[in-house]
Amino acid sequence: MKRVSKIDPDQLTGEPRKIFERWSPGGKPLNIVLIYFRNIELNRTWSYMATHLFLKNSLSDRQREIVVLRISWQCASDYEFIQHVRIAREGGLLSEEEMRDLTKPRLLLDWTEEEKALSDASDELLANHTISDATWDILARHYSEQQLMDMIATAGGYTLNSMATNSFGVDIEDHMSREEGLTPSINEKGFCYGAKQPPVDAELKPRIDALSEDALDEMTGDTLSYFLGQNRFQNFYLTLAKHPKIVRNWSPVIKYVDSENTLTAEERTVVAIRTGVLCCSDYEVANRVADARRSGMNEEHLNSLIKGEAEDHKTSLIIKAVDELVDGQIIGDALWTEMIGHFSEEQLMDIVFGCAIGLMTSWMQSALQVPLEPELKLPAST
Repeated sequence: MKRVSKIDPDQLTGEPRKIFERWSPGGKPLNIVLIYFRNIELNRTWSYMATHLFLKNSLSDRQREIVVLRISWQCASDYEFIQHVRIAREGGLLSEEEMRDLTKPRLLLDWTEEEKALSDASDELLANHTISDATWDILARHYSEQQLMDMIATAGGYTLNSMATNSFGVDIEDHMSREEGLTPSINEKGFCYGAKQPPVDAELKPRIDALSEDALDEMTGDTLSYFLGQNRFQNFYLTLAKHPKIVRNWSPVIKYVDSENTLTAEERTVVAIRTGVLCCSDYEVANRVADARRSGMNEEHLNSLIKGEAEDHKTSLIIKAVDELVDGQIIGDALWTEMIGHFSEEQLMDIVFGCAIGLMTSWMQSALQVPLEPELKLPAST
């Protein structure tokens, strides 16, 4: 079902045009680029992070593709999975047997310990929105702090692309085909192989220690101040500062989603709080609630959002969209059809990306076990 119309490239000038051409191999734009650029400012800011994940990732190309293929298969994204089968083949990154093994509930081939942990961590993030101690211990023995952050960001970033390509109706390129055994949509459903775990009610120790503010290099400090605001020197961003490149490349789209997209301020808050709740991130919820209180939102309304209750129809639609995206990585046909009567294409794209960026940050916060600031508390209704 095609849902979002493609951009006319002639409408693009300046920096967006340069970004568009950069993502158009051989001068032929990919379908994902033609549709993402329907919302020009969204894609301009997301492109920094997309470039980081695909071209500047501290994981090796093979390690990155293990994560991308595992996560996009489980998200049932034909577009992302088939694109990255091509990338893995052309780069000689994975064998045919390895790519097919990544579609199985349990890996059967003789992967290295650290490669199997990449697949396990992807499963756990999608199922539980965090990484178990056992899997983290293996990852931490083999990967640097920056690689650990990039692993989580890669899983989150390609879950974002899966949510977007699924929900926007992005079809595979004309020259590609759906192969038996390598196409999520023609295989049995029930993709999420990670075991659901009950929440752990215990004091968590940070897995990566945050920097102090006076330890920030000038460029990272300036980035945090400009993009995230003076009040954003929080434990999460000071932890991310251990990886300055991820801070610089992720910050533009975070700022866009938080304060510059086509949704109203209250609609952004609905997306952010509901996503944090569903992703089980106490850190995200507590900080989003604190932001909402500072903006003047009353406690009754906040508690309703936390519970997934709505006071009006449009808010109800946003909550349902976030629920479907987090649970199944797509806004279903019935809900999408209802939403197009209330939101523009750009606003629908911003809802999907707002949820997906919230999921990425929630996964990072929970997997790194970022401690809540002492002055913040979770609402009793959480």
